[in-house]
Amino acid sequence: MDIESLLDQLKKLDYFKYVLEAELPTVLTKAQGELEKGLLSANFDVYSDRKILASRDWRMFGIDGESLAEGDILKLLEDLSYVLEREGVVITEKSQEIGTGNGYTVMVNGKAYKIYEEEDVSKDGMAWHKALIGLMQIVNDLLEQSGSSARVYATHGGNDGAIYILTPDQYNFMIQNNINTADYSVKPNDINEIIKSYPKTEASAS
Repeated sequence: MDIESLLDQLKKLDYFKYVLEAELPTVLTKAQGELEKGLLSANFDVYSDRKILASRDWRMFGIDGESLAEGDILKLLEDLSYVLEREGVVITEKSQEIGTGNGYTVMVNGKAYKIYEEEDVSKDGMAWHKALIGLMQIVNDLLEQSGSSARVYATHGGNDGAIYILTPDQYNFMIQNNINTADYSVKPNDINEIIKSYPKTEASAS
């Protein structure tokens, strides 16, 4: 498929729905240049007014596994608020408990998510990994509850990871056409694949 056809199909899949009308010409030009390299949503722009690290099309968000594990899940929910609102998500309450010797728990809209147990902190990479899974589960639950078909996909990158908000159709189209969503040519995975990559790491909710 040629670049113009790829871009047209992405438009039909509503890939650029989060882009402000005034920014759309710039974003489409950038997307065309990325597609010529087999990429899309491959570079971050820093929205300094919000201190958000995201792609200009609002599909990719930077994450730091260490920061997530140290309590940044609520901050990431704030970073995602523009996109979540566009998907009909309403968050009425959120809070968290961390640093009390009982691991890390996040509460969103009356639901408690046990991100990790205290003993996970001493296991190599476990708390980081579980924090990413916990974030994905929370956001996926919110999207599902709002009736949105979008879900979270992620790449592992330690301090240099990323998450992507995509519908299954958008994700499958990109995979089928060998479009990478990162300039280091790593394809993101859904939550089930992320869970499989480190045994027994599914976040629990109550």
